[in-house]
Amino acid sequence: MLVFLRNVQTNIMFVLSGICAMIALFACLTRYPSKKRKTAQLVMALSTMILLITEILQEYYSGDTTPVGYWMVRICNFLVFLTILLVIHSFTLYLADLIRADLGQPVPKEVQLLKEDQENMQELFSQTAIALVSAIDQDQDYTKRER
Repeated sequence: MLVFLRNVQTNIMFVLSGICAMIALFACLTRYPSKKRKTAQLVMALSTMILLITEILQEYYSGDTTPVGYWMVRICNFLVFLTILLVIHSFTLYLADLIRADLGQPVPKEVQLLKEDQENMQELFSQTAIALVSAIDQDQDYTKRER
């Protein structure tokens, strides 16, 4: 059974990414939820779709010793890290809007603290991305790969 699941894992991930794309499309077309909730749903669906696709690409290129394989694995790992943060962030935004709008209650302090933590994580992520891009642009010794 595990061998069968291992063989069809990529196909399952493609199907799930297609489902995420359809959910994103439906989130764009609906009128009922508020704009914040709709945006959170859209970001959550699209980031999950990108997460699944980058996992597929990372698995496909892992073990490839060409420069394309080397960079694809690193870029895909970076995108997996990014999209996980986006999913968590969009879920928190969705939950905060749900509590505030539908339940008519103030957003709990824990959720507000999560928002602040996520903003700090986004700042850290953007600084990391800038440092990575500048290191690649400068082509420093630690970014060169021995062949």
